[in-house]
Amino acid sequence: MSLPMEEIDIQYVTANCGHEVYDGECMYEWEDLHTFCPECIECKFNDLSTEEKAALLNCEVIEINFPRSHV
Repeated sequence: MSLPMEEIDIQYVTANCGHEVYDGECMYEWEDLHTFCPECIECKFNDLSTEEKAALLNCEVIEINFPRSHV
């Protein structure tokens, strides 16, 4: 005998960061399968240095050094 299936009304999933991700939002998965909500992935990017962000965009970092006079 088969029991009737109840309709499941899922409103959100919980990312590994502990926050809820709702229908229509994106969840972000890291290489180790750890998931982040939009706010936490934004925080991860904000924690990166400018050089690290540039590397993600395949930008070369060019350090400018002018000669110093020896006075």
